[in-house]
Amino acid sequence: MITIRNINPNLGEVGVEFTQETIQAAMDEMSQAVRDCGYECVEVCEGVDFETVSAETETITGHEAIRYAEAQGSTLSKYADPIQPAHTHLTIDEAQEIAQIDPSLIWVAAVPLPGGMIPNSVHYALDGPREQVLSRLRQIVRGCEAWGTLAADDLAEEAQDAISDLDS
Repeated sequence: MITIRNINPNLGEVGVEFTQETIQAAMDEMSQAVRDCGYECVEVCEGVDFETVSAETETITGHEAIRYAEAQGSTLSKYADPIQPAHTHLTIDEAQEIAQIDPSLIWVAAVPLPGGMIPNSVHYALDGPREQVLSRLRQIVRGCEAWGTLAADDLAEEAQDAISDLDS
């Protein structure tokens, strides 16, 4: 049994209780209503890994999203618009076609930094002999340059600045 209570100063306490049966019945009705109007919940949510799409991701939109998806093999999605519902699992060609009309509809959930890197990677790379430091900084730049996220671009720039400082 789930109980939801709201204390509203104008209404007093308002409570609603749900049993597993009423929750399932409501879900069934919503699914049927969605199917009746031509949208499919499955199409919108299928393949979305809600463990991955979280604070650990960065949403990239438009043509940048398409470039990122091409480079990383990621799944592109489309936001709903007044004409069509949201879609997932778009091909690059489908996304490019939609982006010609409205690039802001295309998005991808991107992992901000390549594996093993954190925002402080440059700081940690600066410890040790000069050649090792330069090698680690160059690895950061190479790893981040093609990643395609703002966080990776910023980290690559920070690493490149550190390389310039060491070379001067």
